[in-house]
Amino acid sequence: SIDIAYFGIKEVADRSIYGFIVSRDGAIYTLNEGYGLTKFDLPNIDIDKHSVMLMANLFYWMVNVTTPESCTYNVLEAGTLKQHDTPYAVAAVSDKWEKTSAWLFPVYISLANPHTDYIVPVVKCNAGKAFFISFALAIVYLFTFGRKRTATQRITASVLIALLGIPAFIASLIFK
Repeated sequence: SIDIAYFGIKEVADRSIYGFIVSRDGAIYTLNEGYGLTKFDLPNIDIDKHSVMLMANLFYWMVNVTTPESCTYNVLEAGTLKQHDTPYAVAAVSDKWEKTSAWLFPVYISLANPHTDYIVPVVKCNAGKAFFISFALAIVYLFTFGRKRTATQRITASVLIALLGIPAFIASLIFK
């Protein structure tokens, strides 16, 4: 009677649960003995954007629902899967490294590709902020640190610094 989006087989030791089902509208169910369904007393999830982690003991189930905005911790009673306590939500904190790296690295490699489930290296470009700093470093290198090198070496190093940013600047200072 439900439109299944996900079905996972996970038989527990006492064989009271055979697996978990997530419907297309985001409701989560257990497949029980006798092939009955028990619905979790949780708000529906978005199966494309949310992740769910389950932990259980004989008395309670802890169900963590992680969204891009927050992580909500739900405690459900083991027998009925009804809410035992008020859910506790923790807001997501923006990653300071992501903000800082946008200024420091004009080009970088990421292993997260939104178009596939496989790990694929993708070259990403931070247009704007990082190129401003990289261009300034290239100018500084060209007219100060690179004076002891040939014109070809200075120009090549300056172009690399403008494209690759601080790592290329440091490498140009170290290597001759």
